[in-house]
Amino acid sequence: MRYEEAIARAVERLSAAGIESAEIDARLLAQHVGLESSSTPSEELLSEFMQSVQRRCQREPLQHITGTMHFRFLELDATPGTFIV
Repeated sequence: MRYEEAIARAVERLSAAGIESAEIDARLLAQHVGLESSSTPSEELLSEFMQSVQRRCQREPLQHITGTMHFRFLELDATPGTFIV
């Protein structure tokens, strides 16, 4: 499966789960796990990506999945106890 096909499947799943920012979330999750748009990802990377997508489909905050959040010019750690706005 190529990168764009993986993104399309993720967007479809996220949209079906009611995630309004499905395409943005899919691309951020792909970046987080290390998928690159110019390559054919390994099965291991695809599996990790789809597990992240599944977590997001269950409404887990994107910031908790990636472990980071942004505020102005800062990149902050985000853990499950972190308040997300």
